[in-house]
Amino acid sequence: MRLQTRYSLIIGSVVLIVVFTMASLLLIQFENEKDVGLSATEQAMRSSLYHQIRNEGLSINRVLANNLINPLYSLDTSELNDQLLSVLNLSDVNYAIIFDINGAIVHEGEESISRFGKVPNDLFHKAATTSRSPLIQQSAAIMDFSHPLFIGDEYLGGVRIGLSLEFANSNIKTTHLELSRIFAEGYQQNLVTVAVTSLLMLVLFGGLLAAWVSRSISLPIRQLVAYASQVGKSAKKKSILVIESRNDELGELARSFSHMVNRLEESNKKITYQANHDPLTNLPNRLLLNNFLDETIERSAVKSENLTVIFLDIDNFKNINDSLGHTAGDDLLEQFSNRLQKYIREDDFFVARFGGDEFAILLEGVNTDIEATKVAERILLLSEAPFMLKGGQEIVVSASIGITFFPKDGTTRPQLLSNADAAMYTSKLMGKNTFTFFTNAMNNEVNQRLTIERDLRKAMKSNLLEVYFQPLFDSHNQQIIGAEALLRWPLASNEYVPADLFIPIAEQSFLIVEIGEWVLQTVCKQFKAWQDKNLATIYCAVNISGVQLGKKKFINVIKKVLKETGLPAKHLHLELTETAILTNENTAGSTLSELTALGIDIWMDDFGTGYSSLSLLKKFNVQGVKIDRSFVNDMKENKNSRAIVLAIIAMSKSLNIRTTAEGIETLEQFTSLRDQGCNVLQGYYLGKPMSISAFETLMLDQPELFSLNTSPRLVKNNHKF
Repeated sequence: MRLQTRYSLIIGSVVLIVVFTMASLLLIQFENEKDVGLSATEQAMRSSLYHQIRNEGLSINRVLANNLINPLYSLDTSELNDQLLSVLNLSDVNYAIIFDINGAIVHEGEESISRFGKVPNDLFHKAATTSRSPLIQQSAAIMDFSHPLFIGDEYLGGVRIGLSLEFANSNIKTTHLELSRIFAEGYQQNLVTVAVTSLLMLVLFGGLLAAWVSRSISLPIRQLVAYASQVGKSAKKKSILVIESRNDELGELARSFSHMVNRLEESNKKITYQANHDPLTNLPNRLLLNNFLDETIERSAVKSENLTVIFLDIDNFKNINDSLGHTAGDDLLEQFSNRLQKYIREDDFFVARFGGDEFAILLEGVNTDIEATKVAERILLLSEAPFMLKGGQEIVVSASIGITFFPKDGTTRPQLLSNADAAMYTSKLMGKNTFTFFTNAMNNEVNQRLTIERDLRKAMKSNLLEVYFQPLFDSHNQQIIGAEALLRWPLASNEYVPADLFIPIAEQSFLIVEIGEWVLQTVCKQFKAWQDKNLATIYCAVNISGVQLGKKKFINVIKKVLKETGLPAKHLHLELTETAILTNENTAGSTLSELTALGIDIWMDDFGTGYSSLSLLKKFNVQGVKIDRSFVNDMKENKNSRAIVLAIIAMSKSLNIRTTAEGIETLEQFTSLRDQGCNVLQGYYLGKPMSISAFETLMLDQPELFSLNTSPRLVKNNHKF
């Protein structure tokens, strides 16, 4: 029976005389019940829903902040974009912004990054950029969450996400309107009831009516308020089944409210899962790994058991992303994680995606190096079988693994994760596709690498890097026909950081891409300027890293540099090592062919030191080879080295390609290589590397070096015997 029908029957049975005094008391009581009910319900729902949104925002922002530290530090825009998109795809997330130390936008989840470098002027941004701890700000429509990003003690910037309050406000408004409607109907019906109540039945009916109203309306509303206050809390919620069973308006409201709560709980479970799992592989993410590792350390300490932590990184994964695209990279990660999960489930170990192409594995009960070695070897075997990608490419990958033990190597989560990462980095330095156990000495190596990488970034930003040129001589007439560009990093002490120390770090951190483009731009611009001054028309030789060659847009970079500087392509020679070509074997052929078609000469550097040098000459189109200095240095004492040099020169002649010998330091080496027909000669005996200004002075002071002549001539004051 509906509420309206019940009230009509009651009013019809008690219509006698209206007593205005008693009526006023009843109406006042009803008004008070209505105000208390509406206010309590709205406050409880608002508090509960906002509390849930706050927890959700904190969880999402914490996970996002953890995942953004490394990509923001290395300015990996692709990884930054992937991380932001995984958050922006969540319901109720209005925006996600990464900002630098100055508050300027670094990324906001779109490929074009249209607002890159701009400082937002919204209500929350100023407080977010000045705070060095997580911060929550709120307006009527948005709850903003900001989190600073640090690597060690260095502040990198921060990340902000905004969660919409529209859904919560809409539910609160709907509930408020529904309750107001019910109270309005009750108010009107009680007004009629009181108006026709008879004097003779007043005392009896007044008491009965108050009790009935309290039981039928006020009590159910208070139950709804109590139920609403439990929404979003971990405590067990009170049941409202009694109210839901009613066939009136309150029953309808209770059923709608219960349905809304169930939807919120399902959404909360989904958000909790997403906050703790990687969306691509469905593996536990870094947040869940941290929590599980803390629990496992505590459990192992109580049981006096060992714990093994393994870090795994897919070798050259960035090259796959750059050459085949991020879709192929994601496909590879999915397939690799599926293989890893299948193996891990067999031994009940814990595996998580730590970020990017890194995975972490926890082995409880693995107590010895032998047991850990078996696990690591089996993991390495997982990648031996080719991966068939959705795009039709078949690729084979390898992995580098680092292993550390609790409590031998560390007793806290940060220690163990840092140790495993240091061991994994050592595996990469050892040639990749291997595993390494942590030792205390590794931390010093990692710290040194991080220091060099940090200082190198500062040197780039401060324009401290320099380009030197070492002349290349034609062996027949001893004229300078070219110069090799060499990168130098000067220190305040007038010394230089050894290139073999910082170049590998630049390659591993992918700084070499930016440095390499700067070198190309600087060299081509300088050589074009010398041509415009009619000083010389020699060629410049620039070393190219495998990281640069693997970039999809490498060809476009070359074209852009040549176009902007105006240097003819025939005056640019590129030198690549065997390793650089092999690392990008799937795409190197087309890339080198396109470079050659532009008119650029390709030289294979350090020729003879690798195991595939001859096969690469057959497979790829190159115009010359550089004989490695190790063979040149040993020519006099080692007959095998001399035989190799002579064989390379003879082979090059038969293939109709040129040869350059580097590292010439004596007259005997010079004479021997010249007489054997080596085309180009380079070394300290002929000319040391020199600054741009010194090289230009050489052009002005000794122009005869850059013209045809028949007598051997050395660069004045720039050689040693």
